[in-house]
Amino acid sequence: MTTVEKKESYSNPTKITKTNSKYECLDCGHQFVSLSAAKRCTNCCSEEIHAIQR
Repeated sequence: MTTVEKKESYSNPTKITKTNSKYECLDCGHQFVSLSAAKRCTNCCSEEIHAIQR
């Protein structure tokens, strides 16, 4: 049951913060220059392997 809740939180593509004209994925902390790239990162953070690399 906790795994399902975790999946739901990771599948949210809006967990992006903007700092100094860069966009940061809140799931793994990677920074990107474009919002679309950051959104792709949050989408792939729903994969367990990527989430473990935080």
